[in-house]
Amino acid sequence: MWACRSFLRRHNHLITSRPRSVSRHHPTHTALPCPNLVSASRRHVSDATNVDRHQPAAAAAKKKHLYVVLDDHKKDYGIYKLDADADLRDGDVNTDSTTAPRLLPHPAHIRMEVTEDDSATQFAATGSCIVSTSCSPYSSLIHSGDCGVVTILYDIKTAALSISTHPTDTLHWGYAVAVPVGNRLYVLDLRTSSVDSFHVMTTSKDAEAAADVEVKQRDPGWYDGSGSSRIGWSYGGKARSWSELLPFDSDDIKGYAVHPQDCTIFLSAPVLGEEWSGANWRCPVNTFAYDTTTAGCWKWTRYGRWELPFKGHARYDRQLNKWVGLHVGEDGDGTTGYICACDVPSSDHDENRPLQWVRSMEKIVLDDPNQRRLDLKLVYMGERAEYCLFERLRCHGANEKECAVVDGEECVLRLTTFRLEYECDDPGYLRIMDRHARSYKVLRYRDDFEAQAFWL
Repeated sequence: MWACRSFLRRHNHLITSRPRSVSRHHPTHTALPCPNLVSASRRHVSDATNVDRHQPAAAAAKKKHLYVVLDDHKKDYGIYKLDADADLRDGDVNTDSTTAPRLLPHPAHIRMEVTEDDSATQFAATGSCIVSTSCSPYSSLIHSGDCGVVTILYDIKTAALSISTHPTDTLHWGYAVAVPVGNRLYVLDLRTSSVDSFHVMTTSKDAEAAADVEVKQRDPGWYDGSGSSRIGWSYGGKARSWSELLPFDSDDIKGYAVHPQDCTIFLSAPVLGEEWSGANWRCPVNTFAYDTTTAGCWKWTRYGRWELPFKGHARYDRQLNKWVGLHVGEDGDGTTGYICACDVPSSDHDENRPLQWVRSMEKIVLDDPNQRRLDLKLVYMGERAEYCLFERLRCHGANEKECAVVDGEECVLRLTTFRLEYECDDPGYLRIMDRHARSYKVLRYRDDFEAQAFWL
């Protein structure tokens, strides 16, 4: 516990001091006595209390950016802040731009130090915050279990850092999905099918407690972690009967999205307790729903006997009035490479009738026989149906048998921005417009790390 509190009592010069360069490839960082440590580039950190909202700088502060999280250093993770106009849209038009990749802006916006036995570190985002969860080697000081799970919160609006521990060790092996809803993050871990594998985190614990009226997402009972005034964790607890088990396999979730009006989470996953069938011996996949406005209830209900048509996280597009994501492959485990736009379900939808959807006329994900794709994300940029396709690629044959990339492996980060419109001649298809691609040369050091990108 002392390690976390000492971190919070440290003076701000620890996160605003100028970094010193120790190599031409990577900036150094200021080490803090914390399980997962943070340092920041001085040029990006400012005192939010001194901002004059009537000055142009205030408008610039509201501008959103693409935040890219990479394991590009042996001893820390790098979070890079990319400008849409300067770093994304001035790339090649209608090409993959894999030739002559550039370097990312130097130094990184902020860096998080890696502990010696770093395990299951994952990044997500909700509201204006980037959230890191990881196992702590100092669990004996923080948590009386086999492993302590530490949460670090970085608010991109205020440059504030918060740290907390999770009340249980159920996130020791990481999570399958993390779904942002408002200032909350709903997490399904990889451990069991019991309700205690379902967690929710808030980034505004005290603010939610103070708002005792008109709270859309009611307080589920937060566990206090290391005295943080912002971070609160809650979870379903131990299942007391078979009815309290999750009705699906959280380790094999196909696609998921959030309803834009009532904040209900929808996801597709194999049904537990039903027989496998079909030529491919595949367990039936259904769609389930969870109402985030219910207090103290952790129950998922079956919404439809069909599968959502996208792979991974789909976002609601206000202009198209659709959920938009990467079209799921026929086997349910990959993507066809097309963009898919799907109807948002209504309360009276027939559980036996799949949602209507359309796809793009051309592929946005292009396969290269000389490269293997490590990460693939579709990021909604929220303006004029704009998106960014995030890909991290490596050459085939490089360190294929290595579990850890000790000396760093060179990869290509490809970012493709585009807009979506309905095809004029055929409204049953989407047209990909204003495509721009840019590639960056990056390093990676951990074979099991999943790179991320967030539009904040």
